Amino acid sequence: TQSLESNRERRMKMGNIFESIKQLDKVKVSKFLPDEKLIEEAEQMMDCKFGKLLYSYLEECGAVMFFFVEMYGINKNQGLQSDMVVKTKMLHDLYPQTKNFVAIEDMGDGDYILCDKNDNISEFIPSLSADLKSLEINLIDHIQARYIQVSSLNG
Repeated sequence: TQSLESNRERRMKMGNIFESIKQLDKVKVSKFLPDEKLIEEAEQMMDCKFGKLLYSYLEECGAVMFFFVEMYGINKNQGLQSDMVVKTKMLHDLYPQTKNFVAIEDMGDGDYILCDKNDNISEFIPSLSADLKSLEINLIDHIQARYIQVSSLNG
């Protein structure tokens, strides 16, 4: 229950930080949001610690979709078979250097966006390099930047 108390405290401090993203045109979020128990089970299954932003993202949005982009997430219906869990475990199995990261997005052609326990975003393109490249932005900044990028392509 120690982790439950810390997660409750974490949520109370964060507030609804993803509200501005949810209000953007063409943005959809999961209808069946994960509960605290499911988020913690996913954390354990992936053997990763979620940062404050990632935890809030899952709790407030589940997953985010806009235009042709789908950010990985967790929803109540798919549970531990949600894309975030499945893709993260796959990356951990294939590429040990991703062990402390959670998969956030597949940009196509094996180009993955990953999030660490401090909510920092890295890019991983295994066909080009075994190294992860820090994008020097956090999760919320990445989602906003991707939205701006794709919305400019879609007029």
